[in-house]
Formats: sequence, structure tokens, C-alpha cells
Amino acid sequence: MTVSQYKRKKNIQILKTLYVTVVLFALLTVATYTWFDLTFVPSVNDMSIYINSSPGLLLSFDNTDNEDDWSTRIDFREKMPKETKPLIPITYSKTDNSFLTAGYAADGRIIDVNQPVPNPIDEQYVSNNGYYMKISFYAKSGEDVSVYLSDAVEVEEGKIGAGTWLVGAPVWDGGSVSHTNGGGGAETAMRVGIKITRLTAGGRKGEEIFYVYEPNCDVHIDGGKSEYKETESIHNGPLVDRDKHIKQTASTWRDADIVQKNVIISELGEFEEEPFLFDLAADQTVKIDLFFWLEGQDEDCGNLLTQKAIIMSNIQFRAETEGGSDLRPVG
Repeated sequence: MTVSQYKRKKNIQILKTLYVTVVLFALLTVATYTWFDLTFVPSVNDMSIYINSSPGLLLSFDNTDNEDDWSTRIDFREKMPKETKPLIPITYSKTDNSFLTAGYAADGRIIDVNQPVPNPIDEQYVSNNGYYMKISFYAKSGEDVSVYLSDAVEVEEGKIGAGTWLVGAPVWDGGSVSHTNGGGGAETAMRVGIKITRLTAGGRKGEEIFYVYEPNCDVHIDGGKSEYKETESIHNGPLVDRDKHIKQTASTWRDADIVQKNVIISELGEFEEEPFLFDLAADQTVKIDLFFWLEGQDEDCGNLLTQKAIIMSNIQFRAETEGGSDLRPVG
């Protein structure tokens, strides 16, 4: 499907919607790291997560047979780790199907980016292993649906609201009487991984698909726009295959013409192609894992990053009643 065809299709009637709202606050500098001369390392300081769905699309922390455990809304706030760790820049390798980080010599020099990132405990709902934030939950439906990332939409005119987007948060500066970009440029180098695992009878893991969502794909840390440049993998070639790479133009904001502390005007980005994820048959179940990380191979992951960054992100899935019962082939 072409980009223009996708934009025309955006008006399709949506029957069911699965919402996953993720808001990240205060990525604070706490250590020194050198990868592409990166001096500042952000860490997740606070995070609030809300997950909702419309009737008919049920969510749960656990894949159980108890229907009381499934509902249209689950709240991750109680599942958040009490302490956070620095999020060291890492990279995703499609060749290894895993995240990798740098290996060091005795004198501290980087030898190679070839060290597998340790996985957090699989049973955890929310985990921070010092390299990425991972959020896990389950979804099922009583009817056949196709699931997509949802477009960014305004809740009110000029205000960022629902849908899928990631921005540097607007921070009020009383001295200049204006808002500043709390992201400090980190938003241009961030990625979100979406791993879909179909569960077989008995809850055993079946087919898996991993997507990389790249928000702000058309902007750079210096604020400039240019023709899109694919992030290079450490194994050469693109970071991820095209059919598993979901790109979205930048969502931006600015002060209102009459500056007010609680008012900003936003312009929302658009997906370059239809962001299809998976098909789900009636009574089937999938596990969804979300990964948030700072991509070390991104050209914007460098010393222009500020010591303090505040990132706001919203991830929303929409489900439609078209599509079959199997994952669509990719790769």
C-alpha cells in the first residue's frame, strides 16, 4: 500500500480500540558513557502507564482462565519498579535478534558493540535492566480483529492527545516566560520496540514478530529537517527490515501566540505507511512487550544531548474487524 493510499484509508470506521498510554518523565543524567562520543546518559526517573480498551477487547497482566482478571483497563502504576537504573545507549541487531551494547578494554576504550544485553525476569510486568524499559501485558478478543498502531490525534484543537507519538516535553521557564524543550534532543534518537508473541494452547509461546517504531524520523537533534537517512546496523545495512520498521514524522509543539503556562499548540506527525501489527482471531491471545531505548547507532545519539531530558510518549493500538486469524507474513 502506498503512502497516499494509506492516508486515504485513515478514515476507515474503527470498531474496537486498544489503548496503551505510556508517559515517560524525567530522563536524568547520572553517569558518563562513550559511544559516538556520548557524554551524558539518561535514566528513567518516573513513569506512569495506563492501558485501556473498548468493550470486546480484553487486557490482563496475566494470561489466566479467570475472566475476572480480564478487563478493558489495567493500571501499571503499582507495578513500576521502586528504583530506576541509567539507560545506557544500546542498539537492536536484526542479525542477532537481540539488543547489543558495547564491550570495553581494560583502559575503558570501546572494543566493539557486541555484548548481548541481559534480559530482565520474564515474569515482571515492568522492568528496567539498565538498558531499556520493558512493559508486558496480554490481549485477546471475542472476534476476529486486525491490530494497528493508532494515528496521533488531538483531544482539543492544537493539543496533543490520543494516538501514537513521542515528544520532548514542554517545560515552563518562568525566566523567559516561555516553554522549553525538555527532551533536549533525546526524542530524536529514541526507539520503541513492539514484540508480538502469539500464544498456543496452554499458554506456550508460538510465533513472534518484532517491530521497531521510530518517531520523529524526519528531524534531528539540531532542529533541522532533511531527507530521511536510515540508521545503520552494526552489521551493515538498515537497523531493521523495512516491513518491520514503522516510521512516523515528528510531532511538534510551540507556544501559543499569547504565551500561557498551560497552553501549547501542537502539530502531530503522520505514519509514512499503514502501521499494521498483527491479526487476532476470536479467543486467541497474544503477549505484547514494549521496549523503550536510546538507539546508540542513531546519528543524533551524541554530545548534543543535554544532561536532563523529559520525554512524553503515548502508544495506542487500534483494532478493526477486518483481517484473518494468522499473523501476516513479514520478511
